Amino acid sequence: MKVLITGAASQIGHYLIPALVSRGDDCLCVSRKRHLDQAGQRWIEHDLKGLSDPLYEYAADTWIHLAPLDLLPSLMNAAGKMGVRHIIAFSSTSIFTKQVHATLPEKAFISRLTDAEEALAEYAKAYGIAWNIFRPTLIYSGMDKNVSFISKMVRRFGFFPLVGNGLRQPVHAEDLAQACIDVIACPHAYNGAYNLGGGEVLSYSDMVQRIFRSQGLNPRLLPIHPAPVRLFIRLLRLFPRYRYLTPAMVDRMNQDMVFDTTEAEQDFTYSPRHFEPPDR
Repeated sequence: MKVLITGAASQIGHYLIPALVSRGDDCLCVSRKRHLDQAGQRWIEHDLKGLSDPLYEYAADTWIHLAPLDLLPSLMNAAGKMGVRHIIAFSSTSIFTKQVHATLPEKAFISRLTDAEEALAEYAKAYGIAWNIFRPTLIYSGMDKNVSFISKMVRRFGFFPLVGNGLRQPVHAEDLAQACIDVIACPHAYNGAYNLGGGEVLSYSDMVQRIFRSQGLNPRLLPIHPAPVRLFIRLLRLFPRYRYLTPAMVDRMNQDMVFDTTEAEQDFTYSPRHFEPPDR
């Protein structure tokens, strides 16, 4: 199979590309940064935000879009000319969970995601292309900005401020990569959206304690009022690498972010692991 992967250098792509190559598939990998070609991998350096018809000259059977979903609608016209028969794209369960305590930028983000989901379904239906949308929960892998941020915090300070204790369902990036491969083999699962959570539901405090233990540290959680944590996040946001953090994240710590994965389990044998935070 010839597979086009946009956003190929993402944490999901890190696991997906070797898995596809091991099956004998040919991967056309699109990334903003240059990577060396390897067996079964051809890398194209492109910024999807500034391209005009960048993919027309290539051919692919399946298109897996790992880049931000709102970039996909402007690229989809390439699908027909490339011979794509199936598009798999990643959205997020944030379209549900960020409805509460959403900032204006987050509301705009949710709107872009939902518009892109609708655009993909409409385009695929119009041109006879199969489609799937995956909405993961909290993704982790050691290359993420969520679990990895907590890991860095506990290593640096030896404690973690706890301002809420909602339920979480972290999902490993490798399990999401495997979901792509599994759904390709299950045509009866085509033309649908699936919420993909991890194989375990745990409270925020239990998740953080497990992260402590993965670092070889005894858990030290400090219950704290949300106000100083919001202030701390505002200070962190002064540094570009932490701009993705928002005070609204603090308010959502008490929110349950859990989704039923039964449909995915039944339709394409989705089987995510329990929460296993990386040791570094």
